[in-house]
Amino acid sequence: MTNASTFLKLNRDPSLHTSTFGGNPLAMAAVEAAIGVIQRDDIVSRARTLGERILEELRQIVGETCPDQVAQVRGLGLLLGIEFHEEHLAMAFMVELLHRKVISSNSLNAARVIRLTPPAVMTDAECEFLFDAVRATALSIRQNYGTA
Repeated sequence: MTNASTFLKLNRDPSLHTSTFGGNPLAMAAVEAAIGVIQRDDIVSRARTLGERILEELRQIVGETCPDQVAQVRGLGLLLGIEFHEEHLAMAFMVELLHRKVISSNSLNAARVIRLTPPAVMTDAECEFLFDAVRATALSIRQNYGTA
């Protein structure tokens, strides 16, 4: 909230109050189109369903391949995390995924966690590509860092 005295300087020189996208018809058209696609394709529900599918598969892959290195696989929607017992394993996993053309990111507030944030428009083939890459990466982590 504000009051008249706060806007006094702006009233004297209206050019002081600007915005990068304010009044930009192209930006507004892009926003309207994005909202339309989100509604038309029910992206929110798709993100929930796809996230559940990917999370379940990640848990299964990790459970079969490198359970001793991973503390937890968690997620909500398409924000997914794999938490390792040791920080160096998270970075090693990220690098191995990158070699397999999967981009992940670290969690800035938890160095033992990597994040996967796949798009809600992933196809079944793209999901399988992700699962294959995670499986191969997990096997590599087990081989290189695993306990006997």
